[in-house]
Amino acid sequence: MGKGRRRARQGRNKAGERPVKHDATSARGDGRHRFPPGDASHTLGWSRPLLTVAAALYLFVLFLGGARAAGASHLFPKTLQYFTQVACLFPHALPVSIDYRLERWDCQAERFEEMDTAPYFPIRPHDKENRFKRLGFFHRRSRSVMEALEHYILTSVENPVSPEGRRFGGIRLISLRLPFPSLGEPVAPYQPAQLRELTPRQMKAWFFTPVSRRRLWCSGATAPLARWKAARATKTRNTAND
Repeated sequence: MGKGRRRARQGRNKAGERPVKHDATSARGDGRHRFPPGDASHTLGWSRPLLTVAAALYLFVLFLGGARAAGASHLFPKTLQYFTQVACLFPHALPVSIDYRLERWDCQAERFEEMDTAPYFPIRPHDKENRFKRLGFFHRRSRSVMEALEHYILTSVENPVSPEGRRFGGIRLISLRLPFPSLGEPVAPYQPAQLRELTPRQMKAWFFTPVSRRRLWCSGATAPLARWKAARATKTRNTAND
């Protein structure tokens, strides 16, 4: 009993060894190892306030997006905006499906008529992930892209004269707004809507070849797009000089 009491007072175990103590300093007293190995509590001390501020800022930006505070979104970098534009994706969406169609100008009939874009955009040609649909969605407001589309369509193998002998001299890009079925009604698989069955309010033209350029295409002039741009530039210079 006496030896056991002496070992306890000396802080030794039954084998006569002192247990390792993890105090605030190392055995050498240099203070470099202030926590036991594997204890990550010392790394969270300074980062917790930073994470709290970052979380509060993120929630604040989400709130601005949900409140549609468009002016405030410009206060943040676009990289941050990309990861926060999740709160206003669908609350104000229209209850319609958007589709895109392309028409071309028939020089003989002098009217636009719908054309099949599948031969020109063969990747997934019969669904809404077709390249033409993506082009219409992302670039419908870009005049340079639309002019490139015009040049591509009108200088392809079927133009300027089609196998039927018809000449085409322009394009028109339109979007369709097709209403969703009412709640509870079955949703049919995607089928292209017939333009003749739609009302004018369900169609919107985003781009069309100007009349002056259509005349160049229909006349068979070489490089009509380049000639039209050169004529426009000359007219603009003359107007500025006057």
